Amino acid sequence: MKNRKGRPFIRFRTKIHRNTLIIQMQNSMTGKLKKWGYSISSKREEVGIGLTSIEHIAKNEGGGVHFYQDGNVFMSEVYLEIEK
Repeated sequence: MKNRKGRPFIRFRTKIHRNTLIIQMQNSMTGKLKKWGYSISSKREEVGIGLTSIEHIAKNEGGGVHFYQDGNVFMSEVYLEIEK
């Protein structure tokens, strides 16, 4: 999927819901995601460290992640608890 001008895109959105910061990213892609345990890649046949690192940091901070594909868009959501 590309933007209206036919170029690849990345979109970021942040919001706060209750006491959670939600960071959402949409990234254009081609092909299908390959799942390797907890890691996902569309570029290589081995486990990458980028998404694994994001997941590790989020979990260490009491949050979580959700990575998935919606058509030709890679979707990622990171949830971080906000201290009160």
